[in-house]
Amino acid sequence: MAVDYDLVILGGTDAARWAAITASRFHARVALVGDQAYADARSATDTPAALASRGIDVIEAEGRFVKRPLQVVAQNRELRSRYYLLAQAPSAPKSLYLSVDAAYAKIYESPQSWLIVGDSPTALQLSQRLVKQGHAVTLAARSKLLPFEEPDAAMLLQAQLEVDGVCILTHTPLPADSVFDQVLLCNRSFSPSQIVWAEDSPTVPSPLVQSLDLTHTSDGLWVDATLRTSHPRIYACGAVLGGYNLSHIARYEASLAVKNALFSPTHAINYCHLPWAILTEPALARVGLTTAQAQRQYRQIKVFKQPYATADSTHGQPGLCHLISRDNNTLVGAHLFGTAAAEMIHLLAQAVEQQRTVSEIANGVFIDAATSDIIRQTAEEPVEHRDGLEHLFHRRRRWNF
Repeated sequence: MAVDYDLVILGGTDAARWAAITASRFHARVALVGDQAYADARSATDTPAALASRGIDVIEAEGRFVKRPLQVVAQNRELRSRYYLLAQAPSAPKSLYLSVDAAYAKIYESPQSWLIVGDSPTALQLSQRLVKQGHAVTLAARSKLLPFEEPDAAMLLQAQLEVDGVCILTHTPLPADSVFDQVLLCNRSFSPSQIVWAEDSPTVPSPLVQSLDLTHTSDGLWVDATLRTSHPRIYACGAVLGGYNLSHIARYEASLAVKNALFSPTHAINYCHLPWAILTEPALARVGLTTAQAQRQYRQIKVFKQPYATADSTHGQPGLCHLISRDNNTLVGAHLFGTAAAEMIHLLAQAVEQQRTVSEIANGVFIDAATSDIIRQTAEEPVEHRDGLEHLFHRRRRWNF
């Protein structure tokens, strides 16, 4: 049976729009189905009009799947396609919550009292953006902030947010029976003007997932290495997969899923060498393994750590460079917090991908010495070596030998 489209994309997210633009560049016939009401809150180039000018069929309505024959129905239209891509936003447990996109659209309105629910990178970025525009922001996290990241880097980021004026309440899950006009947090009543659900993990199974009986877990939708779901003609990317809902990761997934859907499914996702950053000010950036992950995988590892305060180029701004290597000095993880972290992480991502040693990084030539000296200084000696030297010279001073 002939079909009308090469790819139908479902979702009103940045990843969905990026996927549509990517597919249109391959001259494929594409339909984008979903509410794009907040598309211009992030980028003027992603508005429905801008997308339509690229030849994308934009249908601003909720779509639903029909199994046989497989198709999407939206606005009484039957959209038949070779393949489909799911790229929806995380589902909030209650309709009273604002979405993250809706919150971004309100950033420049008159200052209000905000409650951000979540401990995700999305929650941290939004909280800082709001407070810098004069809003009163309380961030309620169900655990500590960024529990899967290096603790020292996460603590520095939390301290920065608190300095900026964000009130952070950790280990404070929002009760399921909270009402919009009054919330009880830490035994005190709180009446925010706006409540935003900024958890990354999908908490409510999507009706689309339920209607097709797609395989999913408590974290998100299951996909294989090519981002194909349990249905052979349906791919997925972004927030529906669970994990961090960061735009650059979602765009990477979207681009790969589009290539696999339009051509041949030969492109496998690889997160091991993928750098990412939480775009706060300053940013927290990472590639590869954490210390805990490296210890579980390799047992014998080396840790190289340097605070930014020791680097003259950063003018005393708080920050941290944290490198992790195997016992043979091969770099397996890097974590940066501070000035130009989002830019410098790309250099370290290449080193991880190429299996470079920390010694090679320390002896490398850096064009931008003003910001990259911190990497060289960190790579010069592991923490245990530095501690051993300090202990040696302490003993020599004590006994004068």
